[in-house]
Amino acid sequence: MSQSNDNIGEAFCSYWLQWFADDQQLIEAEQAFQNTTIISNETARQILIEEIKDRILYYIIGYAWAGLGQTVLILIFALLNAYSNLRASNLLHQQLLSKILHAPASFFDHTPLGRILNRFSNDVDNLDHTIPNSFSDTIGTTGDVVISLVIVSVTLRPFGIGLAVIIPVFIFCITVLIFYMPSVRQTRRLDANTRSPLLTNYSETSASSLGVTVVRAFKRDKEFIAKSDRLIDANAVFEYARFVANRWLDIHLNLTCSLMVFVCAVIVVAFRSKISPGIAGLIIVYALQVFDSLTWVIKQLSQLETSSVSLERICEYIRVEQEADWDHGVDSPPPIDWPRPCCEITFNKATVQYHLPTKNEVTDNHDLSLSQKTSNSGRLVTALKSIDLKLSGNPQERRIGIVGRTGAGKSSLASSIFRLIEPTILEEDRLDIHRTSTERGPILVDGVDLSRIGLHELRSRFSILPQEPIIFAGTLRFNLDPFGKLPDIDLWRAIESAHLTDWVRSTNAGLDYECGEGGANLSAGQRQLVCLARVFLSSGGRVRLLILDEATAAMDPSTDNLVMNTVIGDQFKDATVIIIAHRLSTVMNTDRIVVLDHGQVIETGHPQDLLNNPNSHFAIMNKLKQS
Repeated sequence: MSQSNDNIGEAFCSYWLQWFADDQQLIEAEQAFQNTTIISNETARQILIEEIKDRILYYIIGYAWAGLGQTVLILIFALLNAYSNLRASNLLHQQLLSKILHAPASFFDHTPLGRILNRFSNDVDNLDHTIPNSFSDTIGTTGDVVISLVIVSVTLRPFGIGLAVIIPVFIFCITVLIFYMPSVRQTRRLDANTRSPLLTNYSETSASSLGVTVVRAFKRDKEFIAKSDRLIDANAVFEYARFVANRWLDIHLNLTCSLMVFVCAVIVVAFRSKISPGIAGLIIVYALQVFDSLTWVIKQLSQLETSSVSLERICEYIRVEQEADWDHGVDSPPPIDWPRPCCEITFNKATVQYHLPTKNEVTDNHDLSLSQKTSNSGRLVTALKSIDLKLSGNPQERRIGIVGRTGAGKSSLASSIFRLIEPTILEEDRLDIHRTSTERGPILVDGVDLSRIGLHELRSRFSILPQEPIIFAGTLRFNLDPFGKLPDIDLWRAIESAHLTDWVRSTNAGLDYECGEGGANLSAGQRQLVCLARVFLSSGGRVRLLILDEATAAMDPSTDNLVMNTVIGDQFKDATVIIIAHRLSTVMNTDRIVVLDHGQVIETGHPQDLLNNPNSHFAIMNKLKQS
């Protein structure tokens, strides 16, 4: 509506000036005024002057009111347009962020970081600026072209040549579009395809302190620079191709519109006795305007078409598969005291599968739909295969060690408890007519099916100490209590339990010590101990289930012993502690060992009993480690 108002207003103002220039009454009055022989009476002369002034003032006031009205309407519609664009952009960005944050872990396994960054940077920028501006400019310039051609056609119609000028212009423009649009569409798509690997390379190497450290440590600066140069060159090729296509468009449109202006000028000269000066000026002005408007509308139409791919990609991510409901489960929330001390975890023929991303999936291919990238793609891996396992349930076996070779399913077991990976049903189990659809290998904690409660309720009741500690940029206080709900005395108590008191006091800043991006100001052991302090504060200080997923794998032996003595000590006496470890020495002091291999439980028992049996898998693994 804003662009229509602008176009109609401009056309009206142009016609108003043409009416002013061709006003016969004003022309006759001016001719009479100039003929002094006709006007000898001074009074009549003054009357004629006033008449001319009034007539000129009439056109000036009319032109001013038209311009003022057009300005006010444009301002109103511009404000409404800005408000609607801002609201739509905010809504789409919030939906995109919410969907990404609630996407399953498999989505991040299949999706490179650079692709997600491209959605939130380049695509969102196109959504906020390029698409609204291109759409507005396309509508406006299309209106300018239509009005210009209509005015030229209407003014030349009395001479029977209006359509003879317009039809060739339309035919030529359609021909140009047939060649130009597919070419520029593909160059923009290829430009987007080659930009994401560039962002991925930068985010994984330059933007990461670990990546920079690795590059410098192995003195691979030249290889990294060469790879960056190749990616930049690959992207620049299509940027240059798009530039050449735009120049080709300019040349052809310039030629067409120049011929149109030439034809209109010849017609005006040929019929100068029949065309008034106002009409002649109107024809030439709008014929000249066609070139700029036509060039701009084609470019903006192409920009709009190719930029709308960004909207399509954002909508694909908005439709991405989601985790289970965050707040509400199938059943009512579990009791407040769930899980109970030394809780019992039961795997009832539990099967966990996931798709291993292939090399093609890790690269950014925009020609594939999101469902092709993330659904049923890659090699299907069975991490846990119909395992029956009961863990703890009594204080004498509350400390469980999970061991096995790489790929045995240790971390998948922990992920399935937190529902980062949902249990599935094997194909042979689907064909079992004695098994109902609800018997999909449930995982129970104190009799509560984890698949039937909300994810927030589930994850807020359990605690985990991961292999790679997560430290946020900010103070130590923020990392321990990001929502500021706990008093300092609780924070200091957790710090003391994690054996960090001496170090925190030595910093002088205390709880306000800046940890740095990713814990850059902390050592590897300190980062893990901060995460351990966070565990003491989780679940309201009432930890009932704690999982250590190779938490001490990157630690020195002294810090490893410190953490393990804390975890298996009296401070977690009411918690079931599951220790997933690669080093067997880490689990020697546990109450029970579970040995996994190819996603199945092959052995379980007390560590000492298994070591005393030379034929046990655990004893063989220990012997191989020692040798």
